[in-house]
Amino acid sequence: MTSRVDRRGHATHWSFHALVRLLPESTATRADFGQCETHRNLTTVDLARVRFYGAYVREFNLDHYQGGISLHELTTTAARGSLQRLSRLPRYEDCIDQDTGGAWLQEFVASRATRPLSELRSRRCSLRSNMHAVLRTAELRDLIFSNIVVDLDVFAKKVGGSDAAALARTCRDFLEPALRVIWATQHSFQAFLQFLPEKTVTSDENRKDKLVGALTIDDLARVRYYWAFVREFYVDMTYAGLSSKDMEKVIVALDGEPIFPNLRVFNYCHRGLDGDGYCVPYFLAIIGPSTPEIVFGFESAAPAGDLGLEMSSLFALKRRQISTLYLDVVDNQSCKFENLLTGWTSLRYLHLRLRCPRAAPVLAAVSTLQGLHTLRLYAFTKIALGLPRVGPVNDTLRNLVINGCPDDGYAAAVITILHPVALTSLHVYADLAPEAIRTLCHRIRACCSADALKDISLSTWNYFAPRDGTRLVIQDILPLLAFTGLVSVSIHVFDIRFDDTDIARLAAAWPRLRTLSLRCTRDVVPACTLASLLSLAKACSEFEELALALDATELPVDQPVGHTTDRPPCRLRKLDVMRSPIGSEPERVASFLTRYFPSLKPQNVEAELEKEKEENWRPFSVVPRGVNQSLRYERWMTVKKLMPAFLDARKTGVYERGAARG
Repeated sequence: MTSRVDRRGHATHWSFHALVRLLPESTATRADFGQCETHRNLTTVDLARVRFYGAYVREFNLDHYQGGISLHELTTTAARGSLQRLSRLPRYEDCIDQDTGGAWLQEFVASRATRPLSELRSRRCSLRSNMHAVLRTAELRDLIFSNIVVDLDVFAKKVGGSDAAALARTCRDFLEPALRVIWATQHSFQAFLQFLPEKTVTSDENRKDKLVGALTIDDLARVRYYWAFVREFYVDMTYAGLSSKDMEKVIVALDGEPIFPNLRVFNYCHRGLDGDGYCVPYFLAIIGPSTPEIVFGFESAAPAGDLGLEMSSLFALKRRQISTLYLDVVDNQSCKFENLLTGWTSLRYLHLRLRCPRAAPVLAAVSTLQGLHTLRLYAFTKIALGLPRVGPVNDTLRNLVINGCPDDGYAAAVITILHPVALTSLHVYADLAPEAIRTLCHRIRACCSADALKDISLSTWNYFAPRDGTRLVIQDILPLLAFTGLVSVSIHVFDIRFDDTDIARLAAAWPRLRTLSLRCTRDVVPACTLASLLSLAKACSEFEELALALDATELPVDQPVGHTTDRPPCRLRKLDVMRSPIGSEPERVASFLTRYFPSLKPQNVEAELEKEKEENWRPFSVVPRGVNQSLRYERWMTVKKLMPAFLDARKTGVYERGAARG
């Protein structure tokens, strides 16, 4: 009972007055204005009772001038330990009497989140015994902390301003997880200068911080503690927070140690060779030995500019285990990108932004990277590939993205050069005419394994600028029918003219298909009907998602009554008919959908109904000629409203009033 009362009576304090009264009478007297003073240095024995009751203090609020003890008494080693179990930080105002000890306490508490963990273990409490199991699980705790607000200047302000900073000050168990969030991404060295000794940092006439004199490893002790939390570092301007001379001082003091030992991503964007903060010569010291991802942007590099230092750094990085590389390929006389990429065996993910027409040697070098798993190509200009020869077989490349094709034959030429026989996923996003798609499909058939390819997506960005021969027909993609293992197929062009027979042919060729998306913007009535749904349901047992314009005017003629086969009903869960016309009664369409697709929910049936309600909305795909827009909207809305009743009736055998039997 006494312990419980003590905890409640001493939980919150505003000064040291109450605790000082517990000292032996021979050690303390009351001075002017109620301030307490001691006659001699205190010992641990003198502080026995103070420490006992100080252990119950959970909150200390210093929000007035009197701290209850002088600065001299407060800074004694024994007295500092009396608040070692504080679980909540004090609140205080800016104006604090420097002679009351409040200034020291302000610095002490505010620095608790910025001192090395080894110095805080004796002062910072642990809440693990009372902590929820989720917060004791490192993976879940890090996931929660990753969504917390971060103020990059919180430590410069010393107090408040950030939820993550508050967590870092809460307890020992939250310190490092919160610091990993706060310092995860940095764009400059500026924020770290506050952790250097004051004597080593000054400001010039432009208010830029600079280092004074030589640094030692001890000067960098606190800075190195926070450098260990940095995961991403971006150098996207000429000044990175330190001048070249100051960077050299830091590197000399580190004596071979990396600046960011746990860095995961390094991002450099070239902004020119001028400026005192040009830090390219020190890249290898910034990037840790275990950094897996490098981003080098040269989009603003001049053709005649000297990029020798950048290229030297990249060549040096080949000796490290870099697995992910983003690289701008530019037309520069000092850059030999084909030599750089040749033999880079550690690369698994490569993103090339092609900014020069002479990219054929670079692609040829990429084709020899047998360890490469994913390749993304983005062309910003016309690429001169001509009629390339088939490259050596690459049996490791699994994912290929070709973006921004500058001409009709570019994508097919890339497939020819790379020869990715084990490719499983291919995405092409470009201005693709049917002729280019036909050529590309033939090259895919010649260079890729029919058993390996699972996912293919062909999309054009030029929906509203049709050219001659823009209609895509089944004959254009016939080579793809040989890929029987396809799981996902997506084709988005200006006009697709597939009918029910074509869809049935696709379904028979791709029995493992789960997702099919055939989108166009041509203002004609779709050639496919609801019969295409039955073809996919019968041939593809795992079919789940469909995006296809359907003419719902007539239902299939030869509908079987019930499920006459042993196979379970189709697992279709998402249907997008875009701006399809509907001429049948909504009850019949709702009955049809719920009979053959019981897993299809009304909320997963899309017909671009919400867009039609928007004022002044210009449809992405034009309503087919002869279709009454308001009637179409009303009927598809009715279909969605009736589907729950039909689904419930098929489960229970009881039909609600107003729901027709299917």
